[in-house]
Amino acid sequence: MATTVLTGEPYALAGKRLAFTSWYYVRVGGFAWIDAAGDNVTVAGNAAPDEAAFVPKDRPSGIRLRAEGARACREPIIEPDSGVETAVQVGTILQRGSSCQAWGTCRLHDGSTRPAYFESTDGVSWTRPRLGVVDHGGSRDNNYTEEFGGSVFFDPAGAPAERYKSIEEGYITQEQLDAFLRQRPGDFDPQAIRAELKEGDLWWRGSNICAVVGWTSPDGFRWRRMDMPLAVIHSDTRIVCHYDASLRKYVGYFREWYTGPRAEGIPNPDPLPWKRAGRRAISRAETDDFRRFPMPETVLIPRYDMHPADQLYTNCRTAIPRAPDHHLMFPAVYVTADDTTYIDLASSHDGRTWNFVPGVPLLETGTFGAWNGGCVFAFEELLELAGGDFALPFIGHNVPHKYSRGRLASRSAYALWPKGRLVGIEAPERGEFSTVAVVAPGRRLYLNAVTRRAGHVKVAISRLDGSFIEGRDFASAVPLFGDLFRAPVTWRGHDDLGVAEGEPIIVRFLMERAKIYYLDFA
Repeated sequence: MATTVLTGEPYALAGKRLAFTSWYYVRVGGFAWIDAAGDNVTVAGNAAPDEAAFVPKDRPSGIRLRAEGARACREPIIEPDSGVETAVQVGTILQRGSSCQAWGTCRLHDGSTRPAYFESTDGVSWTRPRLGVVDHGGSRDNNYTEEFGGSVFFDPAGAPAERYKSIEEGYITQEQLDAFLRQRPGDFDPQAIRAELKEGDLWWRGSNICAVVGWTSPDGFRWRRMDMPLAVIHSDTRIVCHYDASLRKYVGYFREWYTGPRAEGIPNPDPLPWKRAGRRAISRAETDDFRRFPMPETVLIPRYDMHPADQLYTNCRTAIPRAPDHHLMFPAVYVTADDTTYIDLASSHDGRTWNFVPGVPLLETGTFGAWNGGCVFAFEELLELAGGDFALPFIGHNVPHKYSRGRLASRSAYALWPKGRLVGIEAPERGEFSTVAVVAPGRRLYLNAVTRRAGHVKVAISRLDGSFIEGRDFASAVPLFGDLFRAPVTWRGHDDLGVAEGEPIIVRFLMERAKIYYLDFA
């Protein structure tokens, strides 16, 4: 039975933070044509071309959306235990409250590599819990886990035995494909069969049929690979998945080759015609059942101001900390002109419709010869450290992506945005805008913003009908200026919003030479 979904104001926030990563929360506004008598003659009037004036209403002006590049790096994320390890490479980091969990690999002095688990209370200092899961050197007193896939996520809706899940690219046998198709006839992408791969080739993985495979775990330490692939598609490199609580669905993001339909009836001797014509892009699929993903749909392609040979290599879907409905991607843009990468930023209000955020590249490959001088790739998820800094895990390689890897060296690091100043709305001179109505998830408002010399921000609060809350208009607003990190928004005689928690409000801004990053309600 179909469910009727009402759209429009007021919006509800999934957390207590409203960040400006797109125009989604910014009111479009309107206008009217007003004649000399003050009457609205829009459309239905009979005014001559010079008899009515254009009057904007609630119209944003003088503002732009801008992302900022990382201001610093911290590396490595986890120092190796010199007595046992030579390096620690971090994969997924999950943040729940102030606690962090990390999965990665430890390279040991004997040259072996072990999957491992780490914990932290602040995302900076890490411990190695003694898990008692894997025997190494006759002891289980270590932080090594059983083998698992790639990206890890916590599933709040999962059964206790499957509370943690992992997803990765994999290869399946013909027998496994046959069993899959008996259950899901025709539900696979022919690109998944890599006809050019033969046993003994460099990229041979025991099969030439690519698939998406899943793993489950009760605790993140003991893992079981699922018998049946989640989908049979060609999606190599890193795949990301999460449980979207608002949709109540599992959502996966995949690397695809974005290409058009092939002309019918014309043979092509090339075993990979889709690869020669296509560009790497990002696709998405959602499902109620983690075991059955439908065919993904393209959601982000290389933007048109990129070089025509640039491609989207990995997606790194994540979200603004404490705002799970503010979806972000940090795709690695693969620059084939010199075999390097840089990290860009895309945002979405629902995880389905994506667009790139204007601004500079967020993170670029380092100087030639440096530990990150070959290429960089971002990993989930974006964290908020003590003090409000945003930290994005990434890995840097010392050589270009397709370079000879005999002397490849990699290091995990954080890209840092001090005080969470990643992306926001900027007024280079004078600007104004209003939010759409949102249900107030608190009674007080705190601002993360920066103004330049002679700049300021003033905030007013309106009801759903547009009228100002008593004492919360611009005339009563206390101007804010300077470094406004978690700055309380106040009015003369008032330090709250003037409404009860759960009431809808419109937040209005007048700003001069300022940039606003996000709002926190409390």
